[in-house]
Amino acid sequence: MFDAIGDPRVRCFHEPAPMTIGATRKARCRAAQGGIIIRFDDDDDYAPYNVDRMLVLVQERGADFAKLFGFRSGHMAEMFPTSC
Repeated sequence: MFDAIGDPRVRCFHEPAPMTIGATRKARCRAAQGGIIIRFDDDDDYAPYNVDRMLVLVQERGADFAKLFGFRSGHMAEMFPTSC
């Protein structure tokens, strides 16, 4: 699926052995090659504009990260950048 995107910046990882969520996130952060890390859950539904909106809010507000808050139910979800 990710090969069809044709963008080398998009990578998918599979671990052969189970890992805790914390260990998984740390491993992905260590493997990151860019300045932005975006994490998706496989069981969540994301609107096509979520990433763009979160990045704009982070830049506008000088935040360190943004979190999707709420659920998509036919309307735009709220995003709240929060500085660390």
